[in-house]
Amino acid sequence: MREFQFAVGSVLGRDHRVAGKNNQDAWYVSTGDTCDIVLVADGCSAGTHSEVGAHAGVQMVSRAIRRHVELYNAAGIPHTAFSSSGPFWEGVRLDVLRQLRGFAQMMGERLPTALNTYCLFTIVGALLTKEWASFFSLGDGVIIVNGEMIRIGPFPNNEPPYLAYGLVPTSLERENPALLRFWVHREEPIESIDSFLIGTDGAWDLHEAELLPMPGKDEPVGPLSQFWSEDRYFRNQDMLRRRLTIANRDMTRASWDERELIIEHGLLPDDTTIITGRRVSVP
Repeated sequence: MREFQFAVGSVLGRDHRVAGKNNQDAWYVSTGDTCDIVLVADGCSAGTHSEVGAHAGVQMVSRAIRRHVELYNAAGIPHTAFSSSGPFWEGVRLDVLRQLRGFAQMMGERLPTALNTYCLFTIVGALLTKEWASFFSLGDGVIIVNGEMIRIGPFPNNEPPYLAYGLVPTSLERENPALLRFWVHREEPIESIDSFLIGTDGAWDLHEAELLPMPGKDEPVGPLSQFWSEDRYFRNQDMLRRRLTIANRDMTRASWDERELIIEHGLLPDDTTIITGRRVSVP
């Protein structure tokens, strides 16, 4: 499929930078004849190496989705079946859990320890087939479709559900098992999709900062719509990352009147990852 073009950017959050942590977000774009799949993942901040599972997880989820799309195509099942009320996404979830279990067992630790250390991550994504578009999540984040924003979360105590919780007993499984399943927030015919954005929860901080000046500059951060409406983000595939980096850098300037140095801090406390897509114009 080549109906859409994509732009991607990710930046280490200010709080993680100060704490000496890595960027625990991950992203993945998989294009093919049957479908395009775009995913962002946010590793649990409490996990020592959550970025490991996040990077592996987006590939596991992508492979599982593509396998199930091909199975449905071979069986002649219409793509309108890719809804959260049908078996498609539960099949994807169970497929990924099997992969995650094997991945965690390779770490040589007890399963709960390995999961907590490496494998806790949220997922937000888009599945684009020749007929249908589905925008989904398991955990928190941001989805924007044709300019309409959906904020997913925050969850109580800032504790989002993680896909890997499906491998160990949790209170969520007893009290609210729906939180441990993929949820489709928007689904419609592919021809109705002009643009979209998916992001980790840090994208919400960027949205709230849109009227603030960029650190060290007079220009404002600007709305999230810039990332699908401005050509520069698609002409230069590093431009979106650069924009996020500039928004999150700390700048020091001198105030000669007050005879002091003023520090302007970056605007994104959490790791922030965005994938935006828009329909390719046909000349």
